[in-house]
Amino acid sequence: MALHAPEPPATSLAAARDGVRELAAGGSIPPLARAERGAEPVLTHPRRLYQIDRDDLLAGAALSAARPVLWRYTVELDGRAVAFADTMTTPDGSDVLAQVNYGPFVAGITEALEAAERDEGTTDAESRLLHVPALHLIAVWLHAPSGEDRLLPATPAPEGMEPGRSYPLESILPELVARARALPPARRGGAEGG
Repeated sequence: MALHAPEPPATSLAAARDGVRELAAGGSIPPLARAERGAEPVLTHPRRLYQIDRDDLLAGAALSAARPVLWRYTVELDGRAVAFADTMTTPDGSDVLAQVNYGPFVAGITEALEAAERDEGTTDAESRLLHVPALHLIAVWLHAPSGEDRLLPATPAPEGMEPGRSYPLESILPELVARARALPPARRGGAEGG
């Protein structure tokens, strides 16, 4: 499979790199604080993270309503993924480090990206990340020029979805819509959850 990802803006990469270095120097990123002295974190595999809200799913917008919200970089230490560094663009147009995540999605997204590399269902695709906050779902989104998009849920995946399995969009989208429709009233709203 030929997967590709667009290059992030240089200002995004700089914000992620400088932010991670500053936080690591202050001991604010536990996986890096436990690293051997002199070990340098490396940023790899930048991916654009898109988000789609419950209301957009219910309106039948498919993934055309998914908005790019940030750049996500894998933070590696000694060749092993230990965290993600996310950057976002502020209203004034500057890129800033938004967050560093070292929770369970680090391993889950890394495994889903590896599964995407082995996926034989798509021959040419842009590798993206998709976040559906209301469903607590993060997936690798293989966006194909042919329109034959695929999603690979990351661990921890919602119940009934197999992490790392490649789902054709036309087969998983009705499931996502049904799950969004079944949410209790207290969880309804565009950006709640996740």
